Amino acid sequence: MPERTLVTGALGCLGAWTIKALLDKGEEPVGYDLGGDDARLRLVLAEDELARVTLVRGDVTDEAGLGSALDEHEITQIVHLAALQVPSCRADPAAGARVNVLGTVALLEAVRARRQRVAGVAYARSTAVYSGADPSPAPESGGTRPTTLYGVYK
Repeated sequence: MPERTLVTGALGCLGAWTIKALLDKGEEPVGYDLGGDDARLRLVLAEDELARVTLVRGDVTDEAGLGSALDEHEITQIVHLAALQVPSCRADPAAGARVNVLGTVALLEAVRARRQRVAGVAYARSTAVYSGADPSPAPESGGTRPTTLYGVYK
């Protein structure tokens, strides 16, 4: 079975560039995002590249919807980038936890039910998990002391 990658948060900045990298490798990725505005993808991709991307509109907190997308598109690997950023987490902490924590749990549960086909999940962590006083670049082995809810959720 050929590799087929699902990118959550595909319409965000990192998502768009991840889609571009997968296209450059010869893949035909599937983007999964709650939003419907593909402006960032259009900034990064040529029209012929955009035509090779399948976009699925869905909520990362919806385990059944994620499972359907994984099945329908025969996904074999996932790049999980969907998240609310610092301003959104600060404005609505419950929404931040729902998307950044429970959304990740929903994705992992959907993958667990399909572990025979889905080989792996790449999860984007953030330097927000470290204290702002930590040296840059922060070592992965360093302790975490997040100073924002976003950092806690990551």
